[in-house]
Order: sequence, then structure tokens, then C-alpha cells
Amino acid sequence: FFVLMLSFSPSGYMSAFGSLFLALLFIANFKSKKYIYILSMLFGFFILFLVSILDKFKNIGYVLGRLTHINEDVRFLTIYETLNVFFNSNVLIILFGYGVTNFKFASMHTNYSQLETSNNVFVDMLIELGVVGLSLILVMFFKLFLLIRKSTVSTLQKFVCYALLFDLLITGL
Repeated sequence: FFVLMLSFSPSGYMSAFGSLFLALLFIANFKSKKYIYILSMLFGFFILFLVSILDKFKNIGYVLGRLTHINEDVRFLTIYETLNVFFNSNVLIILFGYGVTNFKFASMHTNYSQLETSNNVFVDMLIELGVVGLSLILVMFFKLFLLIRKSTVSTLQKFVCYALLFDLLITGL
């Protein structure tokens, strides 16, 4: 946890705490007001802690700048332009993609042709496997979510499973 805080990675913060918060929500007993108060207090303390530690290291501007100027980030411009190329392709490519590890073929027609990946698992899957492949992967993730939900294991084990699943989904963005 401490190493994550010192990484000053906005995406690292978002994925770790987002997945933990979502896991807490899905194991929550919302019939108990005590649980809702505890969950709200933990989230509030986390926000205060995050702001205070970032302010001490004088890097809050860096983190907020990355989050507020997202439209100027090369990573997101790459995704935007490559998706434009992909959706302007023929129907077979849209349905089945360019093929595994062939993101570079879609990005060749953009200003970012040297990149071999978008650093976004879902965009990569869409471009490489097409709408059909991405749909199959998303169905698999949904099935995994349902299996965790229906599982009879302990609450702690469900929390860990949810946290790992949500972390995988969030870090893929």
C-alpha cells in the first residue's frame, strides 16, 4: 500500500482504490446502516489521506494535471485516432479485427504509427479481435462476476475475488 502511494501513479491509485471500493460495495450488507456509515467513513478518510499525502510531496499538481488534461495525453489521442481508423475499416475487420498482436496495423494510419499497443486492454482486444472477440471476452468477465456472486465461500474470499476481478477490469483501461 505504501509503495503504491509513493508511485504517484494516478492510474495506480484509481485502479487499486476503485477495485477495493467496488469489492466493498458488492459484499455490502446495505440493510445495516452501521455498515453504510463505516463504508462512507472509510471512503472519506481515504480521500483525505490521499489529498494530504500528495500535498506533502508537492505532486498533487502532477496527478490532477494528468487527470484534467486527459485530451492532451498521447495515450488517449492514440486510442481515439486508432479507433477512428478501425471503425472506418471494412465490415470484416470491424467484426473480427486485425488479428492478435496486430494493433500496429491499425495505428499505421495515424500520427502514432510507432506504437504497438494502446495500453488499454479493451481497445487492443477490439482492434485485434473485433467486435465478436471483444464481446466474447466481456461475456467471460460477466460470467466470472456471476460465479463470484453466486459463490458460497466466505465474505472475505468473495471480497478478494471481487477486488481481483475489478482490479483486472480497471487496470485494463
